[in-house]
Amino acid sequence: MFTQFIVKNFRCFSGLHLKDLSRVNLIAGKNNSGKTALLEAIHLHSYPRDCSLPFKINVSRGINEEKKFDSDSCLWLFHDKDGESEIEFRGQLQSTEERLLQMWFMDSVALEERFPELSSKIRQVPRSPFGGGDGLLMLHAQAKEWDTYTIADPHSTGLGSIGSSILPWDGPSLFLPSSGRSPEEDTTAFSDLEQSNRQDEILPSLRILEPRLQRLAILLLAERPVIHGHIGLSSQVPVQFMGEGIRRLLSILLAIHQAKGGNVLIDEIENGLHHSVMVQVWQAIADAARRADAQVFATTHSYECIQAANQAFAASQPYDLGLFRLDRMDGDIRVVAYNRNTLNTSIDMSLEVR
Repeated sequence: MFTQFIVKNFRCFSGLHLKDLSRVNLIAGKNNSGKTALLEAIHLHSYPRDCSLPFKINVSRGINEEKKFDSDSCLWLFHDKDGESEIEFRGQLQSTEERLLQMWFMDSVALEERFPELSSKIRQVPRSPFGGGDGLLMLHAQAKEWDTYTIADPHSTGLGSIGSSILPWDGPSLFLPSSGRSPEEDTTAFSDLEQSNRQDEILPSLRILEPRLQRLAILLLAERPVIHGHIGLSSQVPVQFMGEGIRRLLSILLAIHQAKGGNVLIDEIENGLHHSVMVQVWQAIADAARRADAQVFATTHSYECIQAANQAFAASQPYDLGLFRLDRMDGDIRVVAYNRNTLNTSIDMSLEVR
């Protein structure tokens, strides 16, 4: 798990430093304060060898739908489109190990000047990138030792890479957008859970929203496999028709189970969930995260969501919740961190923490 995370020259951040991260971390802040961008930064850092991921996160924002190298959209990864400086993500782990990912936007001339040894290696690769035009270079290091490099190929019809595999550092990183995951992703995750006969681990939590739920099963709907729930009716009901809340909670719990040893990134976690059930929902999330040894980062706009999380974690041991509010100050973004004591005081005094 991360204990600290540093972002430099990415999206809206010239620089940001999160300290004292917990098992579950809530990210609050006004619109356009960088909440989603912070989740993207953590996601990118988790896959330092995947040169296609920077473009996939742009696709999730509706940009560059063809998923191929595009210089202009690539530059918008950099703060104020400053492609002259590197993007840097630095994660500190509980083991005191540090992991670093740098991303550079440059052409072959700049590559030769800044990284001459690396440029020599790249020229030896058949159909080498950076033969002309710009490219995206990703360098990653662990425990202060540089590992390998990965390059987005601007001359490919898609996105190619040079370097090692696209596997994460450790466990997977799963990103749940505010609109939710696709039914196909949830079906695949549930299939893995059911294969190990473990659906009973999530059923009690789902009954918070649907007390009639007895079992889940994968059945065909319009010739496609879809998760259905048995709620005592004559036919099992597709989860998509059981309400947005239960679909959202199911996606979250399945993602946490999938992310064993990794992290889950949830944008606008309260979407589809009524405030009256949020304490129980947070208890379910806390239990699932501890069982999977996963770390959770979730954004929110909801004061009720923050109150519920504080109440849920106060009733459990340990209190492994952190709240971080992103604020725009003097043209930059700063973080205000809340631990158990400061969050309790702020809530008791009805202070704004969103």
